[in-house]
Amino acid sequence: MPRRRKSPRATKKQRNPAIARRDEVSAGGIVWRRARGGAGEVALIRQHGSKAWSLPKGHLEEGESARQAAVREVREETGLEVGGAEPLGEIRYVFSWRDRKGGPLTRIFKRVEYFLMDCVGAYPRADGPRVETLRGLDSILAASSQ
Repeated sequence: MPRRRKSPRATKKQRNPAIARRDEVSAGGIVWRRARGGAGEVALIRQHGSKAWSLPKGHLEEGESARQAAVREVREETGLEVGGAEPLGEIRYVFSWRDRKGGPLTRIFKRVEYFLMDCVGAYPRADGPRVETLRGLDSILAASSQ
């Protein structure tokens, strides 16, 4: 009878102790408005040099609540003024990161709290320094179908 091979999954004792671990908490917003004709629009951003669209989010500053951070990050990344930040829930994910090229690998355990926000300012206005483009959902769908 052939010997049974052990699973390739590492046990806790076998995991690489050289990989650092860091927990991070961020907050962000799903900003929406009712557009002309009654359709809803959602603000999405694309970071400089990226091809991926995302929701605005960022780290909490010291002494800041998740709601306060979400409103601040949306304002910084989109230039939009928002109201009615209601909690939607959280997303958790894990990724690996190097703080500098050739630096040690760190495993990041990320938790992002999201809030539903009404757009109450000018829409859209991409004057945040970290944002390349800001679009409503209808613009994204139209661009992707061409």
